[in-house]
Amino acid sequence: MEFRERWEELAEKEYDFYMSQPASFIEEAVRAGNFGNYYQIWEVVPTKLSLEKIGWDMFKVLNTDLPYLTRFHCAQALVQMTDAADHGIQAAMVSAEAQFNVPENLEKLKHIIENKLASK
Repeated sequence: MEFRERWEELAEKEYDFYMSQPASFIEEAVRAGNFGNYYQIWEVVPTKLSLEKIGWDMFKVLNTDLPYLTRFHCAQALVQMTDAADHGIQAAMVSAEAQFNVPENLEKLKHIIENKLASK
């Protein structure tokens, strides 16, 4: 089995595992920094949790020195949970320091989250 096929198989198993868990498990895993091995927790977060429940915890992940792919996948989920894309913010813009002004874009994302939560 090739690497990519094996990766996809294991990622699918990880996704199924997270989908089988209650929202509280996903929430605690994110807060504890237990993100799995294949980034699938970030695929499940928007389906199981609300922005109100987990948004600021995800924002904290983006403000760390965790590996790029962890921050990128977290950012993808957070962008999905907000209307950040409508404001021109994409996941790479808040995770790829070499290409973007991440601190400035994180500040924009922070305001988007604040506005989204205030409107609920």
